[in-house]
Amino acid sequence: MSKLLKEAAEAIKETPYVFVYGTLMEGFGNHMYLSDSAKICNATTHEKYTMYANGVPFVVKNIPSVNISGELYKVDHEVLAYNLDTLEGHPDFYRREVVEVNGDNEKMYEAWLYFYPSENLAIGRVIPERVLSGSYHKYVLEKWEKW
Repeated sequence: MSKLLKEAAEAIKETPYVFVYGTLMEGFGNHMYLSDSAKICNATTHEKYTMYANGVPFVVKNIPSVNISGELYKVDHEVLAYNLDTLEGHPDFYRREVVEVNGDNEKMYEAWLYFYPSENLAIGRVIPERVLSGSYHKYVLEKWEKW
């Protein structure tokens, strides 16, 4: 078993859930990486964070401003390692951490969330736009309406 897969297997023992807030959600281009995983519910983070968008959305942990909206999935260690960690560049780009999320089914879950390191907020020379609603879905719809 590869080191990546072993780490993911240990992570899944801690929690089998992942909270996604951007292009991994239904209707977006990277959702295919979760096609074999069960969607549990829509959810929001229990704690407040800040979401930015610069082509793709990202969440910063240490700037609390709003609860982040997204979807909760139950995943296995292979999906976590090969699909999600690889896509998100964990731990070198995005960093996966366990957070509490409130499901729209009135249950609370511990789930993995991929955070972007705030010390690298500007990607290249482009300053990202803050997503005030905490909902990437809403942000994209608002952008479409403006076009």
